[in-house]
Amino acid sequence: MSLLKESERICRNSGNKEDLQVSLSNQAAILVKLEKYDEAMSLLKESERMCRDRSDKIRLSRSLGNQAMILTYWGRYFEAMQLHKEEEMIFMELENKRGLSISLGDQAVIFTKLGKLGEAMRLYKEKEAICRELGNPEGLAYSLINQATILSENMCKSNESLPLVEEAYRLATEHGLAALAQQIKPLVDALNNPSRISKSNKEDKKPPELSPDGKLICPVCTQKSQQGATFCIWCKARFKFD
Repeated sequence: MSLLKESERICRNSGNKEDLQVSLSNQAAILVKLEKYDEAMSLLKESERMCRDRSDKIRLSRSLGNQAMILTYWGRYFEAMQLHKEEEMIFMELENKRGLSISLGDQAVIFTKLGKLGEAMRLYKEKEAICRELGNPEGLAYSLINQATILSENMCKSNESLPLVEEAYRLATEHGLAALAQQIKPLVDALNNPSRISKSNKEDKKPPELSPDGKLICPVCTQKSQQGATFCIWCKARFKFD
């Protein structure tokens, strides 16, 4: 971080806006990992302005996506969605299908939190199609598991969710995604035990910020957080460096 601050100072003094933007964006990504979200957002906004001034759409999309994740964490879903929609348009213009699939998944998370499950499922299916086309097993597994979660927990369609979870688990194990496979395995076991699911549904009165074992979870992706109610290690890793 000290080296990036020094780089920022040099760039400001010399008027090198391109490298300054990169320094600010990378500082913001580090600040997110340090859970200093307000400071990160301030740098991301400055980075965004520079990207717009230079018509740098690739780096602009990164700034918008990173800001949207922080806004989602803060519960400012409509603002986050606006940024994701602009990000989506950039990815479509640049024909960046991998980036598009990520943006669609992030939008689906917001729709799920807003209770718009039909919209969330539509976007997850779009992401699924892109991931299959690109041969992206990790993205595909996440899309399938998110669809399965909506079907089983919100639509009471456990029978339809089981094949999705099983495919996600197979993808994770076959492609060496050990951490993801470990996350999915309990869902496979639960969906293969209908009585356990029925009991879980009846007892589903816990606050949404708690996981089944009572630990705080990430407010963006619902994975367990290592530091309480903050981004989990998976979401922190998704913040993009320039």
